[in-house]
Amino acid sequence: MGKRQREAVAAQSPEVQSADEKFFAPVRGSLAGTITLSVLGAASGVIPFIAIVELTRTLLPALSGDDIDATRVWVIVAVAVAALFVSFRAAFLSGLVSHFADAELQLSRRKRIVRHLQRLPLGWFDRRTSGTVRKLVENDVVALHQLVAHAIHDVVTRDRRAWPFLLAGFGMFTALGFIQVITGFIVQDRLGLDAETTGLLTGAALLAAGLGMILAQAVIVPRSGWAPATLLRVGGIIAFAGFALLIVDAGPAPLFAAILLIGLGLGIAMPGYTAGPTLLVSREEQGGLAGLIGATTGLTFVVAPTAGTALYGLWPPLPIIAGTAIMGIVAVFVLVHPRFRRLPAEPAGTDAGAES
Repeated sequence: MGKRQREAVAAQSPEVQSADEKFFAPVRGSLAGTITLSVLGAASGVIPFIAIVELTRTLLPALSGDDIDATRVWVIVAVAVAALFVSFRAAFLSGLVSHFADAELQLSRRKRIVRHLQRLPLGWFDRRTSGTVRKLVENDVVALHQLVAHAIHDVVTRDRRAWPFLLAGFGMFTALGFIQVITGFIVQDRLGLDAETTGLLTGAALLAAGLGMILAQAVIVPRSGWAPATLLRVGGIIAFAGFALLIVDAGPAPLFAAILLIGLGLGIAMPGYTAGPTLLVSREEQGGLAGLIGATTGLTFVVAPTAGTALYGLWPPLPIIAGTAIMGIVAVFVLVHPRFRRLPAEPAGTDAGAES
């Protein structure tokens, strides 16, 4: 039956529309709430990227020695953090409400089916197998799960299979970019060194970070056998500890230990960031995903070094505190977001669709 024929039948049969309305009546309010929360989460998720652009534009005059509007900087940061929180909360609540709606709808459908079966004659059951009856009562109702619990959210937010990994990677490399270009300044200012000694110890500090990454990717990652989500969680926590230790000005030992921990943590987390999304897309989509991962990483090196240098000019601990806060948000995000708990064991098939 063609589209126009279906529309004509629906127009001539009001009972069809009435049946649809009655079917979803028990969860109509919940479905409306799911749509509202999904739209709110999707819209809020765009704001932090806009804030990054505005923050860069605000901090750029510092490179030429001009004054910076500090109030505007903090307002932009506050808005970005608030929008990120709203986005996470709305996405979580949207999934929660939709799953409660799914449970409520399944319960009401099963009760209605059971009441109907109670009125059927025994001969009806004799002519059908137990599998057929079970399909009516159990399987057909369970099939509603994807429609109610996931489909609405997916339609609103589009394909969101890889975005949690991309967001985590963006945060990790942004935090790294904040301190990468100011490592020399940190070493010189905290240890009170001349230019020549600063160059030597800065190289030693970066060597410590490199050794941490080598230890992570040559020993820990291959031998642990951890899944991508576990790599992100463990690495994120270790890197956060390194950033937090770097805030403290307590001499050379804590300084080098902090940089070593940052390299170790990011060295563990990076393979999780790059490998995790590949399990969520089909073989034909791997090339596009690789480009998206590379673009996400490249974007951080456009924004973070400039912002880190400008923040250091305002107050030396500021870029380290900002990097620590970002790394902390990433560590919490990979711990609580459901996407990191539902990774498949192998890449999706060629006909894999978008999942929630």
